[in-house]
Amino acid sequence: MSLLLGLTCSMTFVSCSDDDPEKKEQKDGGKGEQPTEDPEKNTTDVAVTGPVLDYGALYADIKGVVNLNAISASYSKVGFGITISETPNMDDGDDFWAENLVGRTIEAHFLLYPSTTYYYATFVNVPTLSYVYWGKTYSFTTKPINKDAAVTGSVLDIGAFSAKISGTTNPKEVYAAGAEAFASVQISEDADFNDSFEVEANDDIEKFNVEVKSLVPNTKYYYRTCLTAHSQNEEWVVIEGNTQSFTTKGFEELDNSNHYVDLGLPSGTLWATMNVGASKPEEYGDYFAWGETEGYNSGKTSFFFLESYKWCKGSSNTMTKYCTDSSYGYNGFMDKKTELDPEDDAAYVNWGSKWRMPTYDQLKELRDQCSWTWMTINNVKGYLVEGKNCNAVFLPAAGYRSNTWLNGAGSGGNYWSRTLNSDDPSDAWFLGFYSSYVRMYDYDRYFGQSIRPVRSTE
Repeated sequence: MSLLLGLTCSMTFVSCSDDDPEKKEQKDGGKGEQPTEDPEKNTTDVAVTGPVLDYGALYADIKGVVNLNAISASYSKVGFGITISETPNMDDGDDFWAENLVGRTIEAHFLLYPSTTYYYATFVNVPTLSYVYWGKTYSFTTKPINKDAAVTGSVLDIGAFSAKISGTTNPKEVYAAGAEAFASVQISEDADFNDSFEVEANDDIEKFNVEVKSLVPNTKYYYRTCLTAHSQNEEWVVIEGNTQSFTTKGFEELDNSNHYVDLGLPSGTLWATMNVGASKPEEYGDYFAWGETEGYNSGKTSFFFLESYKWCKGSSNTMTKYCTDSSYGYNGFMDKKTELDPEDDAAYVNWGSKWRMPTYDQLKELRDQCSWTWMTINNVKGYLVEGKNCNAVFLPAAGYRSNTWLNGAGSGGNYWSRTLNSDDPSDAWFLGFYSSYVRMYDYDRYFGQSIRPVRSTE
């Protein structure tokens, strides 16, 4: 276990593991020289330094007494000086102004560094006399970081794209109750955590589980529990547990027997794990014109030309099926169909009656209700699409086909819906993406694009 101090200061590490030889150099913590009498009984001295009421690794609560009736002159402020030197002064501690005092007794809460000896004293500053009354100086040493302050837990569940990890913290001796603090799990592919991210615990920071998402299949990750709190000068202290590791599952380990994933979407839509024409989630699969059921790799006898598109007579205003505007129809044809019939749905025809191409609304729901992370899996670029239930699918950047060419493969992907653009029936809707964005588009129906099937909740 190690301790990291500071945001703007230099980084300092203090070992807390039992087997680390540097642990012997840490100060054990203690109250040092303390008052032997109750400061409340002293009614003559202007400033009376009291005891340390409570302390831990990062804090101390100190008591004092001021007898302002012992002086007739006006005063400016009273408080404590606390410092690592043996002579405290007014500027080292939290100052308490006169109007903030209630009675003779004053108390202060200090944020400090662990395993450090501090000297403190009560003071009363009297500017009219150009004099500062100081109580006797006492000392204490803050506690070291407890080796159980941050304990890295186990991996409760591992998938290809996510993991559930447990952790515990024991903050009671580290910081005072009510202090600003949070617990998290730090994750990295690098054992030294040079490139890492954190998942913060939500509620109970002493015992928690976190869901880690957007992981890459078949990849080794290192992780550790972290407890973060404020210390001296409002610097953040990060207490790190021991490092452990796990490896995510590969695609081949997933249960793809049903070939679909429940992403926890409001509609209940189940999404296929791979494209039509693919045998693995990361494969591009086949390319289909909208409303055609034979793909580029599965029997299509013509390339992706408007002139050879199945549902027109060679131009965008000669549609013979799926037309909502007679000006786009062949000889004024119009059938007002806005979604593909099953016999023209490539998912239905190629995968069976339980499968359909997604609607516009289903693709939009996928975009809006899931998190999208651009990544490379088995040397294939694309998006990991994760539901709020931590299940995920991978959409490879398969590009699209026009004429005889494959365009944008490896940099973008186009996925057909089964929904026509009713305002321009020569176009249909699809989801398109590059690494920087994911959007809904409409475009010419004759282009060859990917299809990711869907099915309803069974």
